[in-house]
Amino acid sequence: MHWVFRYRRTPHEEFIIIASDGLFDVMSNEEACRFVKRNLNNLANRASALGGSTLVTEQTLTTVANKLVQFALKKGSLDNITAIIVMMN
Repeated sequence: MHWVFRYRRTPHEEFIIIASDGLFDVMSNEEACRFVKRNLNNLANRASALGGSTLVTEQTLTTVANKLVQFALKKGSLDNITAIIVMMN
């Protein structure tokens, strides 16, 4: 089944997680968002401590999406899992 949602964005939205049901079988929307936000912040803090840029890059998003998939697998998802993170700013 395919779902399409349409809604008005607010200025506070940072990113969208587009993922298959294998992810959401083991995580709520809120848990997935907290996971992504925490990992984006951790990577930015690490880059800043090393004198690097804190801008979110494609590589950063790929790293966090991969971590999200691995976390869902560790939580016991038995379905296929795909995740994409899209920055909204």
